Amino acid sequence: MNPIQELLDTPLELLLAAARTPAEQVDALVRRANAEMDHADVDRGKEIALDAVKLARTSCPKAARERVLALLCFLRTAPDNAAPLLAEAHEVAEQADEPQLITAIVHAARTLGVPLPTHVF
Repeated sequence: MNPIQELLDTPLELLLAAARTPAEQVDALVRRANAEMDHADVDRGKEIALDAVKLARTSCPKAARERVLALLCFLRTAPDNAAPLLAEAHEVAEQADEPQLITAIVHAARTLGVPLPTHVF
């Protein structure tokens, strides 16, 4: 079976139960949301992405990678909210001093025409 189909066929509750930490739960939600958006149900993907953002904000606020990826995942379904989502992701990545995350955020912002503060590495 193809890995994406396996991910889509696995009940979300099982994916979350297999995660050992909140950060791993966020990762599982982001992977599932992206798979839903790319191969199945965009609306379901949006719901799962929003759950990932909420979990990342509340249960693992120091996990910059997971928070940023959850925000970028949700951004796929909420381009009208690009400015606040990208601003939050940018702030998280800058506070964590994560240049690779900052680069991903800057590329997304440029693609969407959203201005961000300049960061010097």
